[in-house]
Amino acid sequence: MKDAEVIFLVEESPEGGYEARALGHSIYTQAETLEELREMVRDAVRCHFDEDLLPHVIRLHLVKEEGEPRLTRDVEGILVRQRLRLDLGLVRRWLTEFRAVLDSHDPLELFPEASSRSVEQRGDAT
Repeated sequence: MKDAEVIFLVEESPEGGYEARALGHSIYTQAETLEELREMVRDAVRCHFDEDLLPHVIRLHLVKEEGEPRLTRDVEGILVRQRLRLDLGLVRRWLTEFRAVLDSHDPLELFPEASSRSVEQRGDAT
């Protein structure tokens, strides 16, 4: 099946330069500058896919890690993979509400109640 697009997460390399990893494909490349990286990504995609299966779009998402690196990559991966299915306004509102709750409660105390409500709601939906 032909992918309409391939998405790469781009990060600064610890050794200098940049690294790019494709989501959902075994494609990795690196370069000294972002311009060189764009060319390397195009070349890697051409090498990875057969001519008739080349994606129409190649997206590069630059990830700057501040704070917890693993969490940042996980959230970025979810947002990139699910971007067409997410209501970003709802996600922003939820994060704002969650931040307010964190200021006044231990989130682990709230988890059992929220978890049981989500199970009940799923049962009502069926």
